[in-house]
Amino acid sequence: MRQRKVFIIDSGVAFHDDLASVSQRVNVQGTPYEVGCYAHATHVAGIVGATFANSQNRAGIYAGVNMVSVTGGRASGSNTCLAYGSMTAADVGDAIDSVRYSITAWFSLNPQVQIATMSMNAETGLGFSPTGVAQTNRTKLERLVTPAWDFSWYWNPGAFFVQSAGNQNSDACSLNVLNGSPAYKTSAYATSTSSDDGIMVVGAINSDGDAVSGNYGPFANARPTMGLYGEVGSNYGPCVDIWAPGNDIYSTWGSGLFNTTSQNAPGYSGGQPSNYVPSTSEDWQSYPGWAWLSGTSMAAPHVAAAAAYMADKYGLTSPAAIEAAVRQHWADYGKLDPLNQSIKVVYLPD
Repeated sequence: MRQRKVFIIDSGVAFHDDLASVSQRVNVQGTPYEVGCYAHATHVAGIVGATFANSQNRAGIYAGVNMVSVTGGRASGSNTCLAYGSMTAADVGDAIDSVRYSITAWFSLNPQVQIATMSMNAETGLGFSPTGVAQTNRTKLERLVTPAWDFSWYWNPGAFFVQSAGNQNSDACSLNVLNGSPAYKTSAYATSTSSDDGIMVVGAINSDGDAVSGNYGPFANARPTMGLYGEVGSNYGPCVDIWAPGNDIYSTWGSGLFNTTSQNAPGYSGGQPSNYVPSTSEDWQSYPGWAWLSGTSMAAPHVAAAAAYMADKYGLTSPAAIEAAVRQHWADYGKLDPLNQSIKVVYLPD
């Protein structure tokens, strides 16, 4: 197993035959429940590093990379898995802190810069107030991605951080979500993110390379739930750094109340369940295997996996260097988002 880790901050990755390289599952609340009832995190993990231990002839972008599942979810009424959507802004902050603590080491150990990806947006506290003041978790995020001495004799090498742009089909720079503040800015207030600050926000494209939004149609098939946040297309604009596939993505699936919440539970793989119903999340909960899902949640792990691959390939030693490498490996196919920003798509170097 490689030393490089990809931390997946999400609802909790299930146990799955094709996700054997998930080396640790952490709930920052300290509860014994570490797997989500809804398989969102499992799908994200498969995109990053699923292996070929299946009949699907498919694998993640960086198959077999060391992954760590980090969640702050609260147990469902069944007390056997974590309720989807249960992470608060405080939980997200604790998860970011957990990643920072885990990568910080005694100065003589020369710790390696790591990768973190998060496919959550609403009420995460990672943005800025309308007057440009950093929210609490924004400050924590900056501490995570900035190499620095921490706790006197301990060195934080930093982590390259990837976040989904969100699915509201809106300008990510000015979007207000619930708390009335822009949620997705990744640099100074009201500016784009052209600098290598170690943070990238990822928009979703379809198979034609167009932004999933506007005239190009909403997310397809197993799309994000329509409703509370109006998840109808990828967010866009100058606060989106890079784009990746996020429409109809086939990846590992499985949650449920019993068969995936214990290390001793039987593993599983295989194809899409015959009774899989893509239109209602309730029908997904207990189906193991692989399945389709759409959203910027699926785009972000593409970039995280590519970043981990480049970091290993080129021996990169800082979040800024990893971001610079990602920016050197993107393709511009002449597509524009709804604000006429160039859509630049990540690709893996040979």
